[in-house]
Amino acid sequence: MKRMVLVTLALLVASPFVISAQPRGKQAPQSFASFWLKFKAAVASGDKEALAPMTELPFLYEGKELNKPAFIKEFGTIFDRRVQKCFPRAKPVKDGDYFAISCGEAIFMFKKVNGEYRFVEIGVND
Repeated sequence: MKRMVLVTLALLVASPFVISAQPRGKQAPQSFASFWLKFKAAVASGDKEALAPMTELPFLYEGKELNKPAFIKEFGTIFDRRVQKCFPRAKPVKDGDYFAISCGEAIFMFKKVNGEYRFVEIGVND
């Protein structure tokens, strides 16, 4: 009987250490589909502040490295009306490590960076 009480006490004392060593709130990996829904909604609503953290900054645009304030300032040029009309209908295409969205002459490129998808580049559709 004493032995059972000692084992029970030892388990009770050790259990907080075992529990605290396990990862908390381990999130499921982000899917591109969930990222794309948030990204295109932010473009459609003009939510520049929401787009910045979904973009790999500094962002290279027309030969300039854009930090967050510069990216926000260029929002209307990067995501002009033509792009804003294109995004709701656009179908992402997997291309190696990237997902690509084609809107006219521009190809918007997305890639996983540190485990999360980010808007990383604009290419030319030739």
